[in-house]
Amino acid sequence: MNIALLTFDFSPDVGGVQRYLYEIVHHLAQHHSVSVLTPVEGPAAEGEVHRFVLPRQRPLTWIKVLRARPPDRVLVGHAHPRLLLTAYLTMPDRFVVIAHGNDFLAAQTHWHRPLFNALLKRAAHVITNSQSNATRLRSLGLKHITVVYPGTDPNRFTPPDPP
Repeated sequence: MNIALLTFDFSPDVGGVQRYLYEIVHHLAQHHSVSVLTPVEGPAAEGEVHRFVLPRQRPLTWIKVLRARPPDRVLVGHAHPRLLLTAYLTMPDRFVVIAHGNDFLAAQTHWHRPLFNALLKRAAHVITNSQSNATRLRSLGLKHITVVYPGTDPNRFTPPDPP
């Protein structure tokens, strides 16, 4: 399967969302072709086939890239109105959204709330990182929600041996 990840936050930038998405790409790339569309420049993630460094403020550029190489699925790395609209306009029935919590909560206080919520409802599936955020998303009427808790790499983070 050919998957395109749309994100404003990615490696080598540092942060929880960046690491979470890097790990997803790393694991998906073991079995699928993965392209990352991002404004973040840097070395490709392990197994990443393509990185398209695109201007954050130019959604039409993102749409052109997706239409030139149509993926089987679009994965929106965090629920941002520009990313949701890009996914919807290129793959209206084949996009999946990762909603981290703050992205959803922030959108509920902005002018674009109705558009944001309508686009979330059109996603084929929504992935979130907690039951509390899943409850918030269900309050919008979303049905296709899966909770995927962020994990840790046991090779990097292990508890010390008991004394």
